[in-house]
Amino acid sequence: MNHAHSRYQDREYSAEDLAQFDTADAVGAETSWFMQDGRAIGRDAALVTGVMREHSIMPGLNAVLMNGKVLGEFLTKTEIPSGLMIFVGFKANGHTDYGNVSLPHQTLPNVLYLYSAIAIPVEQRAFIGPCQTIAIHFADDQFRQMLTEHCLDQAEKDRILDGLNISGPCHYWRAGADVMEQLHSLIYTELTGIHLSLFVNQTVIGIMRALLGHIAQTAGEAGSAGKLQLQASDITRIEKAAAYIEANMDAKLTVEAIARHVGASGQFLKLNFPLVHGDSVAYYVLKTRMNRARIMLASGGMTIKQVAARVGYGSQASFTTAFRKYHSMTPREAFKACF
Repeated sequence: MNHAHSRYQDREYSAEDLAQFDTADAVGAETSWFMQDGRAIGRDAALVTGVMREHSIMPGLNAVLMNGKVLGEFLTKTEIPSGLMIFVGFKANGHTDYGNVSLPHQTLPNVLYLYSAIAIPVEQRAFIGPCQTIAIHFADDQFRQMLTEHCLDQAEKDRILDGLNISGPCHYWRAGADVMEQLHSLIYTELTGIHLSLFVNQTVIGIMRALLGHIAQTAGEAGSAGKLQLQASDITRIEKAAAYIEANMDAKLTVEAIARHVGASGQFLKLNFPLVHGDSVAYYVLKTRMNRARIMLASGGMTIKQVAARVGYGSQASFTTAFRKYHSMTPREAFKACF
């Protein structure tokens, strides 16, 4: 498949630096559907324009940097290989289902990381709009070998692996300003060629080091103070709270109202909901409303005002403000992109 390489902001890149996003190579699954303007499109249609750079940092550790625009809505069913995946969505419209857990592509202000010793089946839906993402994957065998070589002792290695396995495979990391600056620099760097490769390698290793430090600290807190230890009944109540949010988008979803419904205190939810879902209750409500609104707009049949009411907004103006901030486009732009 031959696609002309793009020029990005009038900067020339070498052939090694540039790669046009190729849907056949990137997805390559028979259970994938690509939609544009409500109709299926062929695999030879480029769904993303802009720049995509893929770097091999060390054996098993790869980073993909994307800065462009999604041209057509698409749905894919595939899997994430075993290992540690770090994902940051600066601008990314859509969501991915990991089993029963649905997570938005736009992850800021958090960084999403996932760990599994086996491949994780996923179903991903991406919508038309700007796309600015970083995905870093460390294969499980090489990741475990690296831990063995670099951890001080077996106890430190076990602490990191225990931290990765707390509350399932999906976690959110509220990284510090220094880490976020490094992640932004990967997207916006003007380096090319060998200088770009060296910069990416150094930066990704630094981000990995910071993440492992965060995981070790979190696991240490869980072991020493029990801060992350939840009983099965606690997790059940938290999952019941999430289900209540998803089923009552048009209700006034305060922490206290949700807590009363699941038989818990507001303080319990504030402290423990993020341990299971990676978000505060308020942010989980927001992202659920915004993703549900995007799907409603794409399906047609409702006005923007009707969609706003369905997801709990009393005025179209307040809904538009929240939608634009979350999806980087207005509801009207999202609606027009689909029809």
